[in-house]
Amino acid sequence: MVKMNEDILNVINAVLDYKKFIISDNYVTPKENFDWFMETESYYHSLSLPNGMKKNRSDFEKILEYDKTEILHKLNNTNYSDLHYEIWKI
Repeated sequence: MVKMNEDILNVINAVLDYKKFIISDNYVTPKENFDWFMETESYYHSLSLPNGMKKNRSDFEKILEYDKTEILHKLNNTNYSDLHYEIWKI
């Protein structure tokens, strides 16, 4: 089991912010054959990941799930010292 921590939360936020940015950028300046999923996954794989995160499709897709829930808002408004009460993955 891997508990949530500040470093993991920072990676989650960075990946989701990057996804939002490239989608918005493509809206302003459309690109041919734009694939936000592949571009965002490539960005994720380029990062130095903290302990508990791996450069695989499973962890990447888990990050994308945070974009669809209120959990990310809750985590972003939690004291970093209390993040360990949440689980990143089992």
